Amino acid sequence: MIKFELILEAQNSEEQEQRIAALARIKYRLPSMSLYVVEVNDANLPYLKNVDGVKAISANAHISV
Repeated sequence: MIKFELILEAQNSEEQEQRIAALARIKYRLPSMSLYVVEVNDANLPYLKNVDGVKAISANAHISV
């Protein structure tokens, strides 16, 4: 299983955070910029982009196998 570290721009709410946490491990929260740094496995990656409130996904350089 391959894991990717991503930066998500998303609405900053408890409900939004729960949706993201169901698919990925939240490593860092940057609430002042509405950003989350998450680690997600390759199987959940397609679902993460379809979560309501996720505005943008950017790749981070960290990848683990």
